Amino acid sequence: MFNIKTMNAIAEKGLDELKAEKCAVSPEMSAPDALLIRSAKLHDAVFNKELLCIGRAGIGVDNIPIERCTAEGIVYATKPLSYQGQLIENFSVRFEKGRAVEVKAEKGQDVLEQIISMDEGCHYLGECALVPKESPIHQSGLLFYNTLFDENAACHLALGFGFDECVKGFENMTKEELYEIGVNDAGNHTDFMIGSDDLSIDGVDEHGNVHPIFRNGTWAF
Repeated sequence: MFNIKTMNAIAEKGLDELKAEKCAVSPEMSAPDALLIRSAKLHDAVFNKELLCIGRAGIGVDNIPIERCTAEGIVYATKPLSYQGQLIENFSVRFEKGRAVEVKAEKGQDVLEQIISMDEGCHYLGECALVPKESPIHQSGLLFYNTLFDENAACHLALGFGFDECVKGFENMTKEELYEIGVNDAGNHTDFMIGSDDLSIDGVDEHGNVHPIFRNGTWAF
């Protein structure tokens, strides 16, 4: 059961679809799992920590604080992570202001906590990689229990240090300059997979326009 708070009037036909999926839908909720909006402006809104998703019904304006929202929330791993011979399964990482503040795992909780506690930089992301489901590793259907292989099966994130070479002109920049523009500094780099066959990703340009990047686990262009 998911609790969805509506911030604007939404067509009953659309709400019926959500209710059919056993979602509770109401404009009066104190700690919703999701917000459903049209024109409501959320830039000054305070989000409850349980919030998982914000959905906009129809074409809207720049009313969702994209940058703030992408620094908050929970990411769920879609594949197990083998870390130094120990398996972490069915886990998630919760972020506040871009920093990992809570981790949960059905198996390997202590190992997951160890990963983010190595140093302050390990609480932040150093990589976001897009891998379509047509990847040969994904198509093989095999789980190798080796991140260097398994990360090529799905979109993945990494906690820890970022890669200098991803920045144009990095060879002419100091480490301090790279850190200043956002390349994360840490003593470790741990990849974990978040991709799935139904994954959708949108990109937002400098004008606030939304562009489809991934649909159903693969490129949308």
